Amino acid sequence: PTDVVRLQGAYLILVEMPGVASSDVSIKVQAVEGSHLFSIAGVSHDQEPAEFSVRDRGAFTKLFARKFILPGHADAARISHRIENGLLRVTVPLVPGSE
Repeated sequence: PTDVVRLQGAYLILVEMPGVASSDVSIKVQAVEGSHLFSIAGVSHDQEPAEFSVRDRGAFTKLFARKFILPGHADAARISHRIENGLLRVTVPLVPGSE
């Protein structure tokens, strides 16, 4: 699940990513036809129970991904993010004076 909230001077994107570590989050911004494509991806690697002998980890791996087209007044160069307790918080600042 994802929420996008408009704040004073920024957008806040909240993405539930249970079990995903900060090192397993990828955020990319690509210029596409005069806009910016913003991509979020993450992967969790749950630990399998000790009594299991896993040969293929598919059931214990979860992938998360979302893509957005950023509005023209978003400052793609200053995007920041942090993940805490399974909630990814991405701040997309707006270009100063574009309010």
